[in-house]
Amino acid sequence: MKYKGYELLKAIADGEIKEGSLILFDGIIWIVDEYSDIVKYQEEHITLFNTYKAKEIAMSDFELIEDEIDIDSIEELGIYEKDKKVYSPIIIDNRIKINKLVQAVKQINKEVKELENRK
Repeated sequence: MKYKGYELLKAIADGEIKEGSLILFDGIIWIVDEYSDIVKYQEEHITLFNTYKAKEIAMSDFELIEDEIDIDSIEELGIYEKDKKVYSPIIIDNRIKINKLVQAVKQINKEVKELENRK
């Protein structure tokens, strides 16, 4: 789910986004900690508000990384070939798509294991 910064902060304040939730912003994964701060994943002392200006946060787009991913919604990578070299027009966008793809594969693996355990 996508949020504007001000919507994200309200959702955290209202308890709609819980502690431990992962958020993608500016190509970086952030996590909501126990104090409702948004900190850089695996780097406790780097917070969103220490890194970016309030106005920039309020107007930027954030994406909540959810456990369940709609696999069919993942688009193909925008790559093309020129002079026998492969290029990517938007590297950051492709990183996000790759991260979603990795999450989808993990989700499929989890479901396969659950099916195997049922047998």
